This record gives sequence, structure tokens and C-alpha cells, in this order.
Amino acid sequence: MNHYDINKLFSHIRTCRTTHPDIIVKYLPSINISEGANDGEKNFQLFSELRKKYPDIVVGIDLSGNAERGKFSDYLEFFKKARDEGFRFAIHCAESMNEEEILAKLEFMTADDRIGHGTFISGKYLKKA
Repeated sequence: MNHYDINKLFSHIRTCRTTHPDIIVKYLPSINISEGANDGEKNFQLFSELRKKYPDIVVGIDLSGNAERGKFSDYLEFFKKARDEGFRFAIHCAESMNEEEILAKLEFMTADDRIGHGTFISGKYLKKA
């Protein structure tokens, strides 16, 4: 999606707010963990710009993709920056049994964030979730 498409989408969201005030629409852009941290960082920079321009619409970041092809620790620094900028997170976690990844994601997350899937969260990790 290019800048023109994004601006058009957000314009429609704002129009919808006046024509359908009972419908709340927010935008949660996604970073694909399997695409690599360089791609993720570029996406984060775009999301940060969008949040500054549309703070009422861009509220969080989704981390998804094949967790077997990427490590959360590679994204941690710019996720911390995003947290400082007020982003919330939906993080796909525990789609496979990788204790190090599960723990890293759960330790980063707060009560304002959402766990995606969580299939292998059990035992000692349930208290953190």
C-alpha cells in the first residue's frame, strides 16, 4: 500500500465516523517477523509517521508471520521506541513451542497489549499471559 492509498483509506475512516458514529475504526498495521528486522524497521518508521499524522486512527502494531523464520529480539529495540511513542501491540505468540521466544514476547507485553494465538502458552507462562 502506498502513501496515496493509505491517506485515502484514512480519509474514508474519518468520513465513516461522521456518517456512522457508532462504528469505531482503528488501524493496526502489521510487521511480518519472517521478513527480517530491516524490513520491520522500515515499516516501523512508516507507522510512526502515520501515527503522528493520524493519532486517532493508528493505535498499535501487529507482529505476525512465521515465528520460525524470525526472532523477536531482532525487533525489540524499535518495539521499545514504538512503546515510548504510545503504540500498543498485538503480538502473535506461542504458535509453536519455543520457550525463549514465548518468554521474550510475554516479558515485553503489558496489559494493554493483545496476544495472538497463544496456543503453546501453558504452565509457568500462563501467569505472565
